[in-house]
Amino acid sequence: MRVVIDTNVWVSRLLLADSVAARAVDSALRNSEVIVSEPLIEELADVLAREKFDRYVSLAD
Repeated sequence: MRVVIDTNVWVSRLLLADSVAARAVDSALRNSEVIVSEPLIEELADVLAREKFDRYVSLAD
């Protein structure tokens, strides 16, 4: 099965390791073919670059 994961779900996964989003993403990664696109990656990078996420993630990592 192929799965596309929304940017908001990726963000939730990164910020909240024990969330429903985390379990869903982890399950998709284990059991499905996760499809990503360049626009999705760019959107995720743009969202994570917002100042409010500075204390949670570093794009340098």
